[in-house]
Amino acid sequence: MKFIKWLLSIFAPDAPTSPAPAAPVPPATMIPPVSAKPVTSAAPVVVPVQPKPSNSFFTAAFNYTLGNEGGYTNDAADAGGPTNWGITIHDYSRYLGRAATAAEVRAMSKDVAEAIYKKWYWDILSLDGVNSQGVAMAMFDQGVVRGTGTIAKAVQRLVGEDDDAHIGVKTLAAINAHNPEALIQQIEAQAEQAFQAIVNSHPSQRVFLNGWMNRARRIMSLEKYA
Repeated sequence: MKFIKWLLSIFAPDAPTSPAPAAPVPPATMIPPVSAKPVTSAAPVVVPVQPKPSNSFFTAAFNYTLGNEGGYTNDAADAGGPTNWGITIHDYSRYLGRAATAAEVRAMSKDVAEAIYKKWYWDILSLDGVNSQGVAMAMFDQGVVRGTGTIAKAVQRLVGEDDDAHIGVKTLAAINAHNPEALIQQIEAQAEQAFQAIVNSHPSQRVFLNGWMNRARRIMSLEKYA
């Protein structure tokens, strides 16, 4: 029996050899996932724009001009007709939206006059945009006595801008670039010339010339606010 087993072990085909177990493959090194952050475009840096504070020059200009205008008048030689606080019956009628009477002009309150001056003179001339208080006051006062369009054109010529009677961005930049004391002096000199020209063209207005000239010369006092 042992002999037979020996023969079989010689002549029997080789039994399949089980492959050697493969060496264990070390697990791949696990790289911890990087938590993905959503890709967002960088938010623009917003620089807050500080609003320009309200110009405080108007009250001073209003009081200055009242010193020139005074109270109620109704001079037959004055083309403006009944006037109070410097506001003519024409302007007061426009404010009321109907024809005003001389009695209503006489009774006009100072607060109403101030509102009219702010809307139809100060704001029309864009004087909140003028950096020099003295220049703003001079322009306002001459706008009241000579008309906003007239002083707008006069100042535009003085600062080298087109005289279109519109005080816009370009004119304001030119005004603010001008030496304020020099501009006040130029406005004063131009006012004297303008008043003299009115009298030359309309001799009946000569009765007002001295008052007008005093008003023009008073502009020089505004240099202290330049």
